[in-house]
Amino acid sequence: MSPDRLSERIRASAGWAAFGDALGFITELTRASGLRSRVGAEHVENTAPWKRRVGGRNGPTVVLPAGTLSDDTQLRLASSRAIRGDGTFDVELFSKIELTTFPAYAMGAGRGTLSAAAALKRRGATWFANYFDDGGVKYIHCGGNGAAMRIHPHVWHTLNLRSADQMVLEVISNAVCTHGHPRGIVGAVFHAFCLREAVRKGVPGPETLVALAEELGVVSRVISEDTKLGTLWQTQWERESRRSFDGAVEEVILEILKDLQQAADATSREPAQVYRSAVDQLDAKNPKQRGSGTKTAILAAIAAWLFEGDPLQGMQVVANELGTDTDSIATMAGALVGPRAGESLPGPVADLEYVMLEADRMAVLAQRELVGTFPYPDLLEWSSPKTAADCVGLGEREPHMAGLGPAEPTHEEFGGTGKGAFTWQWLGLWFGQHILAKRRLHPKPLPSSQRVHASREYVTPSLWALDKKGEINQLPKGVDPAGSSPNLHQLTDEAIASNFDPVVIGRALLALAEKSTGIEDSVAFAAIIAKAKKTRSDRGR
Repeated sequence: MSPDRLSERIRASAGWAAFGDALGFITELTRASGLRSRVGAEHVENTAPWKRRVGGRNGPTVVLPAGTLSDDTQLRLASSRAIRGDGTFDVELFSKIELTTFPAYAMGAGRGTLSAAAALKRRGATWFANYFDDGGVKYIHCGGNGAAMRIHPHVWHTLNLRSADQMVLEVISNAVCTHGHPRGIVGAVFHAFCLREAVRKGVPGPETLVALAEELGVVSRVISEDTKLGTLWQTQWERESRRSFDGAVEEVILEILKDLQQAADATSREPAQVYRSAVDQLDAKNPKQRGSGTKTAILAAIAAWLFEGDPLQGMQVVANELGTDTDSIATMAGALVGPRAGESLPGPVADLEYVMLEADRMAVLAQRELVGTFPYPDLLEWSSPKTAADCVGLGEREPHMAGLGPAEPTHEEFGGTGKGAFTWQWLGLWFGQHILAKRRLHPKPLPSSQRVHASREYVTPSLWALDKKGEINQLPKGVDPAGSSPNLHQLTDEAIASNFDPVVIGRALLALAEKSTGIEDSVAFAAIIAKAKKTRSDRGR
């Protein structure tokens, strides 16, 4: 597939996934009466402003802008940020920084993910041994769709690899940070298989879905071949659950095959009726089944197959099936239908420009080229904020979100009355994402170990992005290149400006080698310098 075509399909997948999330978020976990309270109607047709209570029963009710995204897209973007400039998924950064700060701005996150995030704050906790038991929420019982709905970036950036093994390993590594039941893990891999098929060939139909499910035995093999997963994670899993993990995976695969047979009732009935029948067959409105990692993936695949030719109607049908996990099904179905539907969306989606930035990063990585890396704090110095409200503090001059960087208030505060009260406020992060963050009325300065310096290489989708003079493109408007040490772009600018002086280049490499991301930054530096030198040489000829 050509680079342009691949980029278009990934962008469309990302856009429709976000649209499905925004539409389904409006109807998530509510009845007709609740929906009337939210939007003044008993069904939704497009994204629109709506009201929601935040922070529990005592929290304020806020008006959410049209296209507001839920935890599904928020965690998908977090997963994408943790994919480094060389295409490596840094699960340590994802688990210890992204997940531990996520509760401060989460929009509708499940108990399992929140419990996992709290457990990961412990200094000794690791992504491959997060066996928490939090007031009845136990790690090995977490089999919801909280992993499946965030794994899309792992699919997108590995699309041009012949083998799916790297994708499967990344998906599993991501999933086990929060989900310990095989339904949550295998469901995530099944959805990844469906998405890979949808982007490369088209939305899979019932027969293909069965074939993809029959390939899920790869989960056991990939885990066994990985040192941390096979030796450490699986050993403890079997000790905690007192059963064979491989046997449990096989049971889940059989469940999926059975559910597919029941759900894909391809009769002559109208597609909406077929979808509603699938919901009934899978008992997806039962609180014990709703949000299942496997059933959500199946319903998303069925919806995508039924409505591939009319994605908006599909999103509407899914979102208006009250009592199901509307946002997760819609966002996963949207990712599947997007490559055929194209980039044009039927309604507003919040932060679409940033969603597309991450899609572009994944598309460039799929071509095995370098991209910008998110400038996380050094994990060796990182300590998670004690509470969600402590994640928002003060930087040098402005509000700052721990682990994510400078932020700018964009709306008035909500709540914040009484002694020890908290407030919620929309913050615009330096890279383009907006979050409704919980914070203290009088935030304290954040420790330097929790701060992030805005990085222009991160917001440049490809590090090959050179202008006609062979020099690095300028910093996008609004991004401050501040940093405690020279960054990649500053050093490449200096090297090019010196007319490729060997001494300047050597010093730059030594400076980059001292950073926590020294290896990948040094490789990126060498690639950019070589590209710029060749561009000037070609122009000279």
